[in-house]
Amino acid sequence: ALLLQMLDRKHLGEVAELNEVATEHVMVNAAKALGLIRYSEGRLLLEQLAKADSNLKVREAAIKALEQYR
Repeated sequence: ALLLQMLDRKHLGEVAELNEVATEHVMVNAAKALGLIRYSEGRLLLEQLAKADSNLKVREAAIKALEQYR
C-alpha cells in the first residue's frame, strides 16, 4: 500500500531527499487519504502517528483521519 509507505518517515527519507516541510506535506496528505477511504490496514499506523509523531501537523492529520473510521 503506497499510502502506508507515504506515512513512513524513514521510508520517505530513503527514497526521496525531502526536507521536513515536504515530508510533512506528504504525510499529512497520506493520512487524509487513508481517512477518506477508511483503509483498514492503515488504522494502526494512524493510531501510532496520532500518539507519537514528532510533527504536530502529522499528529493532527492522523487524529482527524481516525475520526473518519468511526
